[in-house]
Amino acid sequence: MGIELERKPAIELKSDIFRPFNELAITLSGGGFRASAFSLGCLSYLHRRNYENISLLDRVKFVAATSTGAMTGIAFSANSRLGFPFSKTYDHLRNKVLVGDKIIKEAARIVKDDKEWENTPAKSRNSINAFAKAYQKMVFDDLNFEVFWNNSGQGVEEVCFNASEMENGRTFRFQTDGRADTRLILGDRYLRIKDINLPSVKKLKLGDILAASSCFPIGFEPMLFPDDFAMDEAHKNDLISNTQKAKNYDWEDYETFTRSFALMDGGITDNQGIESLRISNEVRKTRNGRGYDLMLICDAVNYFMDPFEPQKEAENWWNRISLANISNVFKYSFIVLVISIVMLFISNDLWVAVLMTVISGIMFGLFLFGRYQLIKKPPASEAGHIPEPGGWWKWNTPVVLFLDFFLQNPFFKTEEMLKVRIRSALRVAMEIYLMQIRRINYDSLYSNPEWAYKTKAVSIYELSKRYENVFQKQIKRKKFNDEWARLLTPSEKVMQVADYAKQMNTILWFSKTDMREGIDNRRDSVIASGQFTTCYNLLEYILQIEEKYPGVLKDESIQTLKKEILEDWKRFQTEPMFMVESGE
Repeated sequence: MGIELERKPAIELKSDIFRPFNELAITLSGGGFRASAFSLGCLSYLHRRNYENISLLDRVKFVAATSTGAMTGIAFSANSRLGFPFSKTYDHLRNKVLVGDKIIKEAARIVKDDKEWENTPAKSRNSINAFAKAYQKMVFDDLNFEVFWNNSGQGVEEVCFNASEMENGRTFRFQTDGRADTRLILGDRYLRIKDINLPSVKKLKLGDILAASSCFPIGFEPMLFPDDFAMDEAHKNDLISNTQKAKNYDWEDYETFTRSFALMDGGITDNQGIESLRISNEVRKTRNGRGYDLMLICDAVNYFMDPFEPQKEAENWWNRISLANISNVFKYSFIVLVISIVMLFISNDLWVAVLMTVISGIMFGLFLFGRYQLIKKPPASEAGHIPEPGGWWKWNTPVVLFLDFFLQNPFFKTEEMLKVRIRSALRVAMEIYLMQIRRINYDSLYSNPEWAYKTKAVSIYELSKRYENVFQKQIKRKKFNDEWARLLTPSEKVMQVADYAKQMNTILWFSKTDMREGIDNRRDSVIASGQFTTCYNLLEYILQIEEKYPGVLKDESIQTLKKEILEDWKRFQTEPMFMVESGE
């Protein structure tokens, strides 16, 4: 059972006791293949170390995963329920799935192959569903959600894979603990499947769940539930008939929801899985009185943003072309039209004359229409009456007021204006907005005394060179003595690998450059970053609870674990990628 520690300060009697390393929960964030590989590294280090003769990974009772972190989370959890060794999951993901652009090529093949869509008539033929089929085949070996009702008594007890439903803007959770009397729901409080143990729920394909969790905006279309999840019409109808929505947002009064709804990337609402972890911990407390003993948040999201660079204006003669220039050309179309008409009577090349007449006539017509719209004024207003629009647009609107500016503005400047608007909108939506949600979730977690000394974030950026100054401030704030401050400080080699790992973009493939040998292999650098960052945080966690609870210094099991983790950390300092090849 391990040492029992009494929480200081006390929160409430039933949750004042926790047993470090006894029952673990873990969340795996989104972030493209970077998240999949980083999560795999985090899990592999937990697998390497034992506490009281049981690996830390086998002590994980709950897994929450979001977006492409769910690729690793679902694969690990499913294999765990089936009793497969972790080495099987590690080898499969590292050497067969996270390899170059295999998945994206398979998805591209599937979307063009008529035969791939014959047996799924309800599923839309589009890119996200092609990825769902590729995931189902290449990652999950055609397993369904039913795998988590495996009653073998081993492996992860509860899972939660996050998507975002677009009806209410809430996290839609594909979750279960495999219990007949479960308190969990599939969905959220506003939109849910009324019975999580339905056969139709168990038939959901893991590839579809991963696709729903990872279909990020702009990159993919939304997935429709239940259409894109249904094996056939009967399956679809069964899911529809068991879908409920809260009446007037009343969580205790539900009605049947009979139409399809859209699901998108879980990272939109809960990218780190913190809210899912919070809910699961509350449920856990009803069973054991204390919740989880240690909760690890594996976060592959980069805390730093690149500077927002202004657009640079190119110096070329054609960059001076504007609508006004073209309009000036159009005004000569009348002369060309007259010449063309004369040529109809005197030219031997009649077809050339006809072509010139048609083109110049169209240009002259457009010129007259444009001029008419520009000079046409609204009728005089009567007293107290606003005049009607004078043309096919309304006067005194921003578009009309700025029309002259856009007419005179060169095309390339208008293009740059549009580009900067798109870039800034994407920056706000895809980075700043999500980072703000991330900060709020972390702040709510760390400000809650119930989570103190039971939670540790494992972040991809924290051992990088760019974070070095912040890291040293954190070391001082935590008041480690000089010896431990020196031991905990990452080496240049560790920081180099961490920097290389965090620089990877949020994409669904590794390029040929990423797959180079040795330390230049981006995939392996990201996996290694997950391994040594988990090692570092477990060591730091033990030091923190030793400071708060002196009895930990006398606990043989924790001190043995601390010694082994410290030996690993020292080895990582000189060989940051020593675990990557074998995963242990």
